[in-house]
Amino acid sequence: MKIIEKNLDNLLVASLKTRDKYTEEGKYFEKLGKLVGFSNIAGPGITIYLSEPENGVGDYEVCFPIKTNLKIEGAEIKTLKGGNAITVLHKGPYEGLGDTWMKFWEYVQKNNITPKAPPREIYSICFVSTSDPNEYVTELQIFV
Repeated sequence: MKIIEKNLDNLLVASLKTRDKYTEEGKYFEKLGKLVGFSNIAGPGITIYLSEPENGVGDYEVCFPIKTNLKIEGAEIKTLKGGNAITVLHKGPYEGLGDTWMKFWEYVQKNNITPKAPPREIYSICFVSTSDPNEYVTELQIFV
């Protein structure tokens, strides 16, 4: 697992917050995409994890970067604050993300890193780009 430090820029996004099973994220991305209009989306989907899951259910926020500040009924428009982050890439099906997160959190604890914001996932290559889950690329981000 290769950990990379990055300085991430602020990012204008449309978002939906929910409490649900993590396996249900896709339906919220679909809803958000329809609200925003796919032509207004300026980058890959993002999930921000707002709470620890209990039995696979947690609070999270799905986001799409947008090209311009829009007024969208049913979605929040806001700027995600950038900053210094450590990141790792997960390649392959989403079912393996839990193991990658576990190793990433072990690194954080071992190195006495205190996260400064909720962790994020960026879906760089996902089901929109490929039908083969083995080709998925997800960036895990922890702000430090």
